[in-house]
Amino acid sequence: MTTMTAPTKNAQIRVTRRSLADWRVTIDNPPINVMGPEMVQQFQEVIDALEADEHVRVVVFDSAVDDYYLNHSDFTAKLEELT
Repeated sequence: MTTMTAPTKNAQIRVTRRSLADWRVTIDNPPINVMGPEMVQQFQEVIDALEADEHVRVVVFDSAVDDYYLNHSDFTAKLEELT
């Protein structure tokens, strides 16, 4: 099992590669996992990595924050609009 964290000082998304085909993506932005510019950028890096890896077959998304999975998300917004 390999853990990969988005390459930023304040990683809000962690990726654990449980095998070549099985990845776990953990959202960790307390207190309520609000998706802001930094998380959007990290999320995009994870999606790019998933799309580039031909071995991935299963991706499980979970949350490290109790009682919150992912608070409001707007994947169509521009990064500068997410302040």
